[in-house]
Amino acid sequence: MPKKKGSRKKSKKKTKPALQKVTRENIDLIQNETVKKVSKTLSSLEVAIADWDISEEKPEELKQKFKRYKWLHTSLSEWEKKTLKAIGKKDKYETKLQRINEFVKICNAYGSR
Repeated sequence: MPKKKGSRKKSKKKTKPALQKVTRENIDLIQNETVKKVSKTLSSLEVAIADWDISEEKPEELKQKFKRYKWLHTSLSEWEKKTLKAIGKKDKYETKLQRINEFVKICNAYGSR
């Protein structure tokens, strides 16, 4: 049976909300939200890594993936520790922005590994 022209349903692309622009007024909020997300991510990574470490069978194709997970866990842990120490201090806007940029660099480095 021949296909009818124009009978396809057009899929609607879901658009992601625009990222919030970092300003002097909202940098503390963004930093706090980032710490919350990092904390949740670290918890998930810890569970996955613990399961991997106690596993008797470790497929070769997953070893590199878990090596990356361990690297990400270490990097995010260090970032979180440094950021939590700084929260509440009267750091300059530029210092806070630099910490957020460090987080972004960690994410980009993980994505490119």
